[in-house]
Amino acid sequence: LAPAVLFYGCRNPSSDDLYRDEFDAWEKSGVVKIFRAFSGGKEASCGCPYVQDRIWHERRSITEMWEKGARFYVCGSGKMAEGVKGVLVKIVMEEYEKGGKLLTEEEAVGHFERIRKERYCMDVFD
Repeated sequence: LAPAVLFYGCRNPSSDDLYRDEFDAWEKSGVVKIFRAFSGGKEASCGCPYVQDRIWHERRSITEMWEKGARFYVCGSGKMAEGVKGVLVKIVMEEYEKGGKLLTEEEAVGHFERIRKERYCMDVFD
């Protein structure tokens, strides 16, 4: 089974971290890796106030897990959807550049759209 990763965003770690106990138990058992982003408590999320910031912070791990067949689930406010897409496109461009190939933003967006359909799911709410 490939690794599962959940990026989860909310305001406050002490009052808004829904399902913390369940998520922690699943993570401890190895079912999923949870990356949280707290806009009102970024010190509790590696200095990352928003989901897209946490994705960028974890980009090396993300790339490694993706190469192993991981599926990604991202949850947060509706405003973060474009930010998440933007940072994933940036990661795609960075990875291709490391391999010696430069992609235009349009090419990277196309690549993102293809992978999004395969192993990427987003639950967005306002």
